[in-house]
Amino acid sequence: MSTPPAIPRLGALTLAEIRAATQRYHQDGDAARWELSVARTLAKAHQAAYLLGLAERLGVKLDSALLNTRNLSRAERAELKQIVQSQVDYLRRFVDVADTLSEAQINARADLYALAPKQSYWQARTTGADLPAMPGDGSTECLVNCGCAWEEQPDGWYWMRGKNDSCTTCVQREQEWAPYQLVTSDESAI
Repeated sequence: MSTPPAIPRLGALTLAEIRAATQRYHQDGDAARWELSVARTLAKAHQAAYLLGLAERLGVKLDSALLNTRNLSRAERAELKQIVQSQVDYLRRFVDVADTLSEAQINARADLYALAPKQSYWQARTTGADLPAMPGDGSTECLVNCGCAWEEQPDGWYWMRGKNDSCTTCVQREQEWAPYQLVTSDESAI
């Protein structure tokens, strides 16, 4: 399974909103408004990506009346909240140093936030699989630029590279997690 086409489209919409907020910041210097606007955009994007992953995992249409944030379990809501909060925390640290960066540096760094929601998609899509990392979660050198995907096959979950220019960690994961084997404390593979 590769990343579904909806994720890049969601990223493009998120990017447009983040760029508009960043442009307003460059014009008026209101860092608090910029942070709030980007945080709201991130929350919406992560929610949409999470619901898309959940829909695929459950085999329901994305426009199903049953698929909305009100119907998420407590665990799912907590998981989504934790993902969004970690992004908002990164954003807050970014805003704190933005006045020391050039306009081009601010734009480049702000643009990266539009790529982060793919992590929410994979988290929801693979719930219950107890996987060690998600594409785009920042645990690799390529950070949110990760083009990898998890693929479920009869014998387990495989880390699949989606780009020819993958970072070292992604190449290593593709080799080692083929399939991923959960190891318990006694080191026996499950």
